[in-house]
Amino acid sequence: MSDLLGLSHQQQQQAAERINQLRAERGLSMAEAVKIVVAELKAQHQEQQ
Repeated sequence: MSDLLGLSHQQQQQAAERINQLRAERGLSMAEAVKIVVAELKAQHQEQQ
């Protein structure tokens, strides 16, 4: 996860919004939503390389 620490402020805001969206829409816990968002961010990062 260390490569995710370089997120810009905007990316951090988008991640927080996505976490809140998942929690609201799917009724997920914070941990579950964070896990999904981290996986999405990792996939996006790998696609860009």
